[in-house]
Amino acid sequence: MRPGAAGPGAARRDHRGEALLITPQIERFFAGGVCRLHNHYGPTEAHVVAAYTLAGEPGGWPRRPPIGRPISNVEISVRDTALRPVATGEEGEICIGGIALALGYYGRPDLTAERFVADPATGSRLFRTGDLGRLGPHGFEYSARIDRQVKVRGHRVEPVEVEVVLADHPSVAAAAVTTCMVNGGQELAAFIEPAAKQCGRRPGGGWCEAGAGPRGVGRDLQRTPAA
Repeated sequence: MRPGAAGPGAARRDHRGEALLITPQIERFFAGGVCRLHNHYGPTEAHVVAAYTLAGEPGGWPRRPPIGRPISNVEISVRDTALRPVATGEEGEICIGGIALALGYYGRPDLTAERFVADPATGSRLFRTGDLGRLGPHGFEYSARIDRQVKVRGHRVEPVEVEVVLADHPSVAAAAVTTCMVNGGQELAAFIEPAAKQCGRRPGGGWCEAGAGPRGVGRDLQRTPAA
């Protein structure tokens, strides 16, 4: 925390990295109005591009606060699949323009061309975030992902990539990966269909044991009977 403008001795706390949910723990932490909570939005490809300040008693805060309005020299718009701006209140893909954009993905010209595109009306560069959202009365609002990408402790995870790795194991016939809430945090959950013939670990194979993922993603493996 650092000094803010909420009053003598007040402080501010900034949130970024994952979609903000106002939980009972957050309400207790900010009770009394000593702190102001600032909800920042910005993908890695553009850094922080929007902000919304939550002030006053947290009991009146929305459970899913807006991501706010764009900072200086940044443009945010909500567009349809043809990159046409949608009307206020309508849902579409959040797109970002302006000087905050990265040049692209290192060594991935295909992905760069897919996500960094030209505005069909002006020709200026836009970044397609893959986030669904809308423009509301208090600024932009994040809704969900267009694809299946999720965030686990601030790290982007593609469930389909985890499914491919799981299905590559000789003891797995099929796999499905989703997320679940554990102790207030989002975790990966994998559901597998065992192969008819169980096999052991392949000598020198590329199968990762539980806990081998980046920074502990996917730490535990539990057996749950099928319904």
